[in-house]
Amino acid sequence: FTIIQLLYEQYNITGIEAFGNDYIARDVVTANRYYDWAVGHYPELDLRKGRICRGDSTNLTSFVPTNAFDIVMTGYIDPIDDPLHLGISDGQKHRQWCKSKNETKQALMKEEQEEMNGWFALWASQMISLVKPGGIVIIESISKPRCEVGDWGGVSKEWWAQAIQEYEWDTQLGIDPASLEIIDFDPSSQYEVLLDRYNVKMTKRKSLVLALEPSPSAAEVTGTAETEAEATTGITSQTTEEVGTVDPAALLDYTCPANIGIAINDRDGFFEWYDDDTAQHALKANNSEFEGFLDEEYGSWGITPNEHKALNANW
Repeated sequence: FTIIQLLYEQYNITGIEAFGNDYIARDVVTANRYYDWAVGHYPELDLRKGRICRGDSTNLTSFVPTNAFDIVMTGYIDPIDDPLHLGISDGQKHRQWCKSKNETKQALMKEEQEEMNGWFALWASQMISLVKPGGIVIIESISKPRCEVGDWGGVSKEWWAQAIQEYEWDTQLGIDPASLEIIDFDPSSQYEVLLDRYNVKMTKRKSLVLALEPSPSAAEVTGTAETEAEATTGITSQTTEEVGTVDPAALLDYTCPANIGIAINDRDGFFEWYDDDTAQHALKANNSEFEGFLDEEYGSWGITPNEHKALNANW
């Protein structure tokens, strides 16, 4: 929603229809309730709420229509925790392996990074598939590789240009390699957690002829609340020129999946609570309006809503 506000305040863009997904059931309930509230409280935005569902960002095209959105974005890609099951999730242990002169450990750290590269590629491939020809893909707050900077783990800035070729995002999915932008946070020094993170923007070629058939199954779509969880955001505008003859309203008329399979490394049971039923959270959700919601949500991270908007606006 912060992005939608920024588009209005800086570019006077209105009439956005927002779709979304998140892995955490309670966040899906919160996002739906917040958008329902925001539609009535921000008439100047002419905001429309599409589907906001619980879903796995590595498997969206199984139920979300492809080539359907003007912008597809995510605020963060959750890295895989200990992808090789080496038992070195702890930061200090991991740093020791990264700095080790032992050839076996060096090889394992290289293999671990290759696993992380593949994980990021899976997310990005799904996002690219969802965006229309001429549309934009944005991935925010990407960490550099864990052995370089610690943090949770990510991919290098140089990897993205290589990935466009390796995963055929240009020839198979239509990404224009020349459109790739690596965007640093500015000023990054104000937010310590972002010192070693950056953002990526890519554009799909307009001239590419792609099938616009809806997915056979149904479900959820692009975007949700700003949480560092499995969230992808999709935005479609009524003023954007549509491609082909498919009715865009029909294309986006899908339903959320009933069940979501765990696709995250759950070795330590850290994500057990992701299995909570959305309906149970809906019953527990209070009926108060969402005044102060952003203060409460971002306050837990020590970032105020205005700071968060400024952070996004700067890049």
